[in-house]
Amino acid sequence: MTHQVTPQAGVDSEVGRLRTVMLHRPGPELQRLTPRNNDRLLFDGIPWVTRAQEEHDAFAEALRDRDVEVLYLTELLTQTLADAEARTVAVETALTGSGGLDLGTPSAAGCTRSSTTPPPRSSRST
Repeated sequence: MTHQVTPQAGVDSEVGRLRTVMLHRPGPELQRLTPRNNDRLLFDGIPWVTRAQEEHDAFAEALRDRDVEVLYLTELLTQTLADAEARTVAVETALTGSGGLDLGTPSAAGCTRSSTTPPPRSSRST
């Protein structure tokens, strides 16, 4: 019988070798920044998307050159959500799980009403 050990994710050293990193390549979300919302979103100014992508790609390549496995969040999420069971767990966790949106228990019809949402007002006659 073979027992497979799953490596734990996390960091336990500030100076140890980086083996794997998960990145998100800058994309359309940066194009949504405007002078009116960039401060609120903690940007000093509106970045150049093309330049941000070039710098990101160079950084990812530098990591690979040092034998670091580079994983992309978008690809991992796409692969995960392609599996029906994993998709169901992800959606339920996002809606009701720890740290999730707490939108109530998912119903079979796909409609929910949070237990913290007040019921609709009824019309009162005076």
